[in-house]
Amino acid sequence: MGSVLGHFICGDILKILFGLFILFVSVRMIFAGQSKVTGVEKLSGVKSTSVLSFVMGAKSGVLGIGCGSMSIALLSCWNIPIRNIIAISAACSLTVAVVGAVSYMLIGSCVANLPAYSIGYIYWPAFFWVTIATLVFAQVGVTLSHKLPVQNLKKILGVVLLLIALHMLF
Repeated sequence: MGSVLGHFICGDILKILFGLFILFVSVRMIFAGQSKVTGVEKLSGVKSTSVLSFVMGAKSGVLGIGCGSMSIALLSCWNIPIRNIIAISAACSLTVAVVGAVSYMLIGSCVANLPAYSIGYIYWPAFFWVTIATLVFAQVGVTLSHKLPVQNLKKILGVVLLLIALHMLF
C-alpha cells in the first residue's frame, strides 16, 4: 500500500513528511523522561496491534524507509525495554524493506527517465553502498547498545535522528 501511495505523491512532499516524522521521533527520544520498565509490559490487543502494524508498514512504504523509527516510537509508548525494541525494530525493518523494495521495483518499472542502473525506483549503486554501510555499522550499533546506559542510548539515537530530520527539512 505504501509503495503505491508513494508512486503518486510528489517527491518533495515525501521528503517533508519524512523529515517531520523523524523530527517528531527524535524530539520524543531526546526529551522523554526515563520510562519505567516493570517486566510486565503488554501490547494492545490483536486487532489494534494489527491495525498499527498495517499503518507502520504503509507509512514505511510511502516514505521509502524500514519501520525502525516508527516501531521504536510505538514500542517505547508501551515501555518495552530499549534493547528489545532495537532487536524487534531490526527484524521488522528487514521485512518491510524487502517488501517495499520489490514493490518499488515493480511499480516504477514502467516509469521513464529514471537514472541509469535503476530497476523501477531502486537505484542500485545507492542500494549497494547503503547495504555495505549497514553491514559494517550494525555490529557497531549492537556493541554500543549493550555497553551504553539506556538513557544515553536513547539520547544518542534521538540526536542522530534529529540530524537526519534537519538535513531532510533544510
